[in-house]
Amino acid sequence: MSLGTARLLVAEIEAESTARPAALEAALGEVLAEFTAEAEHVEGSGWYVVWVPRKRLKAWRDILADQTTAPASTAEAKDRIEYTIIVDTVEHTVEHARVTWEEVVEFAYPGQSGHPQYVFKVQYEDAASHPSSGALVKGGHVEVERQGTTFSVLRSVVS
Repeated sequence: MSLGTARLLVAEIEAESTARPAALEAALGEVLAEFTAEAEHVEGSGWYVVWVPRKRLKAWRDILADQTTAPASTAEAKDRIEYTIIVDTVEHTVEHARVTWEEVVEFAYPGQSGHPQYVFKVQYEDAASHPSSGALVKGGHVEVERQGTTFSVLRSVVS
C-alpha cells in the first residue's frame, strides 16, 4: 500500500457471492462503487477490504459528514471548530488547525513519544500547509485541513 491509497473495511455483508458487488456498491454509495470489483474477502468473516485512492475516500467522508452533521445547539458549539485527522487509518479530532509531531505520535503510540528506546518517522498527506505532503520532523508542526489530513507513523527501536 502506498501513502496514496487507503484500506477501507466494509461492513459485514450477508449476500451470496453473485450478489456481492451489488451489496458492496450499496454499502459504499456512488462515490466509491467503482472500487467494489477488486474487493478482497477477509477469510472467515463477512468483511471485505476495498483499496481506495485517498482523495476519493476523502470525498466520500465529506459527503457522509454533510449528511450526518447536526446543527450546533449553543453559541459555544458554533464557535468551536473541529478538525478530523487520520493517524494510521484511525480518525482523531483536534480543536486546532496546527498539529504537532508530538500530538501525531501520541495518537499513534500513546505515552511513547518521549521514550529514548524509540525513533518515530511521521509522513503526512492532504495538509492545508505547503507542501501538502511530506515528512514531519520532531518539534515540527503542520496546518491540517478541516477533514482528511492523513498521517502515517513508523516506530523503530534504537539498538
